[in-house]
This record gives sequence, C-alpha cells and structure tokens, in this order.
Amino acid sequence: MALRHTRAAGQHGDFWVLASFHRARYVSAVKPFFDLTGASGAAYRFRKATGELSPIGGNFVYVREAEDGLRVVCCGKSRSIGWVITKRAWFSDDHAQPDDLLYIRLNAGSAIRDWEHKDLLEGLPRPFVIYEID
Repeated sequence: MALRHTRAAGQHGDFWVLASFHRARYVSAVKPFFDLTGASGAAYRFRKATGELSPIGGNFVYVREAEDGLRVVCCGKSRSIGWVITKRAWFSDDHAQPDDLLYIRLNAGSAIRDWEHKDLLEGLPRPFVIYEID
C-alpha cells in the first residue's frame, strides 16, 4: 500500500476547534459514535475504533479532546481500515499525541469513500493533517 501524506497550511501544532459541535455533543473517550458534517451538509457518523481488523475500506479521523471542544487533527481515507488500525501511521507524525483517538467510518465502495473524504476535507475547518492510503 502506498501512503500519500500532505499537511494543510497553517502553523505547526495549530488546530481548529470544530464549530459545529455543541457542548452536549463533545466526544469523550467513552462515546462510541459522533457525527462530522461535510461541505455538502451531509452528516457522517464515525465510530471509535476498537481494534478489530477489517479489510473493508473507509474514512478515518484522529481527534483530540481539548478544553474548548473536540479537534480533528487528522482526516484520512484508506482501502483497508485494518491497515490504519494496525500500522498506526498517525503516531509517527510530528503532530500526533498519545491520547489522540481514532474514529472510523467503513465504506466498501471506493467512489463513495473518495466523495465523502473530499466532502469532509472541504467542510472541516483547517488546518489538519490529511492521509490518503491506497
């Protein structure tokens, strides 16, 4: 699998708080699901990765909890979510922190996965790290 990694413009270590989250919807380490909204207005449900290996492709985000809310620090897609879980490429990135949480959204079809990834990239506040693993 080839790993293509790009970094969005912005200051090193500077991440934006998701404005679409209300205090009642903040993710905590015990919440199994949360939704992100793309540029189209579509909501995408992500679930906390539990470590099971899935050969199915999908979208993923690493999030970080902060005093002022949930922050997306990495947004990506992969043809194998199992690869994302086992290789843990995010944790070798300069921006990674040990407490970052992985949330996944399974999408078997590459066209749907690609469209949702593009919609999220256009809809989420920047900067954040982008991974595209094929």
